[in-house]
Amino acid sequence: MKLSEAVAIRVRELLKQNGMTQYQLFKKSGVQETTVSALVRQIHDRVMLNTVYAIAQGFGMTLTEFFDHPLFTSGDIVD
Repeated sequence: MKLSEAVAIRVRELLKQNGMTQYQLFKKSGVQETTVSALVRQIHDRVMLNTVYAIAQGFGMTLTEFFDHPLFTSGDIVD
């Protein structure tokens, strides 16, 4: 699985868990709405760490908490 795919899955999961829309995440994180949408839809093959950091902050979590998930610990991430 590509890192961008794992991040997209994680963001969708967190949106659902927190009962948030992409628009609400944009407002809380400061990440452009188009960027959030592109990330969730996996438009690009790469994700920027500063974007993931801001999104994590939008969910009220640290990067460690964001990446502390089986998606990122399975060893199946490819570039």
